[in-house]
Amino acid sequence: TINCNVKTARLQEGKTEVEYSFDAPETIQVSINTVYTLPVVCVNINGQEIVCDVTIKDASGNEVVLSNNSFLVSSFDGYQATFTGKYDGKEYTKTVPITVGDTIAPTISSTIAKNQTINAGETYVIDTSKVSATDNSGEAVTITYEVKCGNDAVEVTNNSFIGL
Repeated sequence: TINCNVKTARLQEGKTEVEYSFDAPETIQVSINTVYTLPVVCVNINGQEIVCDVTIKDASGNEVVLSNNSFLVSSFDGYQATFTGKYDGKEYTKTVPITVGDTIAPTISSTIAKNQTINAGETYVIDTSKVSATDNSGEAVTITYEVKCGNDAVEVTNNSFIGL
């Protein structure tokens, strides 16, 4: 059983009053380049629960193909989900915006030893070929380096530093 009792509205059709409510969220937030599965949404019409059909459109208004109520989030431009329940020859719809962000941190790989001993006054050049980073958004990742001697920050210039 799916309980539908959110956002009640009433329509007067002739002399018949129709009360209905959707259990859909007001907005949906998703992460780029992930597969998102839409929630099952129903509309409660005069006490009868009806599972809604759903369609997704991208920001250009093109319909997105769903597979098992899921789709690949491939654009930062966002989407629109329209949930439709049919009852007594009429359609009841609710449209929900889907906003897209990048909530997954980049993946960083390094073969440089985390703790190393550098002699005072010695110049150390960071081998940047041993560090890489990728992001699921497809956007370029800028790699910066932080070097510490104990709790003291050591200045890094042109991927090198002098031991303290």
